[in-house]
Amino acid sequence: MPTRESGGVNIHRWLRHPRQYLSKLVDMWQKIQIILSVFLTAVVAWQLISSGVSLM
Repeated sequence: MPTRESGGVNIHRWLRHPRQYLSKLVDMWQKIQIILSVFLTAVVAWQLISSGVSLM
């Protein structure tokens, strides 16, 4: 019985505060986008530097 009650409470909490979870997901997605953009720029810069060194 307590497991069912706790599950119901969790569902009710999620239904009451869906915006909090959505905002958390948005923050996580923004952080992931920033990390990916920084990583991609670093890879492009490394390729440019390596190609420049090979040309020199």
